Amino acid sequence: MTTMQSPLTLEKYQEIALLTDQNKRSGIGGVRFPILGLFGEVGSLLAEAKKNQRDGLAYGDFREAMVEEFGDALWYFSNLASRTGTSLVSLDPQNAPTQSNLGPGIKSNYMSGSNVDGFEGQLIRLAGEVGILVNVFGMEEDAAHESTLVNHLPRVFSALVEAARLGGIDILEAAQQNIKKVRDRWPGAGAEHTALFDNAFDADEQLPREIKMFFIEKKIGDKTYAIQKCNGIKIGDRLTDNMTGDDGYRYHDIFHLAFASVLGWSPVTRALFKCKRKSNSIVDEVEDGARAIVIEEGVSTWAFNYASRHSFFEGRSTLDYDLLKRIRVLVTGFEVERCALWEWEKAILTGYDVFRKIRKNHGGLVHANLLRRTITAE
Repeated sequence: MTTMQSPLTLEKYQEIALLTDQNKRSGIGGVRFPILGLFGEVGSLLAEAKKNQRDGLAYGDFREAMVEEFGDALWYFSNLASRTGTSLVSLDPQNAPTQSNLGPGIKSNYMSGSNVDGFEGQLIRLAGEVGILVNVFGMEEDAAHESTLVNHLPRVFSALVEAARLGGIDILEAAQQNIKKVRDRWPGAGAEHTALFDNAFDADEQLPREIKMFFIEKKIGDKTYAIQKCNGIKIGDRLTDNMTGDDGYRYHDIFHLAFASVLGWSPVTRALFKCKRKSNSIVDEVEDGARAIVIEEGVSTWAFNYASRHSFFEGRSTLDYDLLKRIRVLVTGFEVERCALWEWEKAILTGYDVFRKIRKNHGGLVHANLLRRTITAE
């Protein structure tokens, strides 16, 4: 017998949002982060409305984008309220402006194509209310200004809820999607990795649970190559950077080992070790086939091009959310899309930590352990 999950409430959402606040500070001195975030997200809402007006039907992801942006705006507003000791319930979303406040004849279903002026007008009103918060925050931080800021929160929340309503989005729908997003990104203590995708297959069709790969650098003529050896056997082809400059891409198979060890997914590594899941023709064709290999190579190359502009993530403990989200889009339709964004972040950051060490040392031993979900360099 399954138990019914209790519906999400504003009170519960505020609790969850506070738990995922990565920059915790209390009081008026701690509102800078959520105010800046809220201001930015309202700007994103306006940008999405602009793109929809410009592109019309060509912009097919409008509603999905708006739900995400409203959820993000709510997250920042919720944590702003928490930092000032205000509960969302006390702000009472039922007190949002009614249709009559906005003028006669305005309907609530914007997504059906009506009410463009009402929705966009309300977004502008919301931006104005948030602008007042920014203005108040810019004043000297004392008790009087803290009181002014707190007293203005109901107007901002009212404008936010009404803008969502005119966009055909229930604010709790946006809150629910936002919870999924933040848990995907910041799961909290005790989060478990996605189960290895080949656990149910015979050992001969499983990725090796432990891989010790030597990367050996050799110079032949005017070219520098990286050669891989496992158990004394050469694995794959010798690789160059395939680039005019020396950027170390000859070691990029480290990233495939990182995907294998942390995500339990790497069609490239599976092909190198000849452990495709041929006992299941669909899995063999779809998950282990040429297209999956191309996708993985594409993710590796795209992330590398990004990383090369950011010091190969040296000193980083987190990655840009948009980078992770775009990778998720690239792997949609394949088994690895079940992996959470935090798993992708771990795979990329640990992979680049190993890459930097091997590149600096001009070779070395890479140890990937799928059971421990680790990859290290020796």
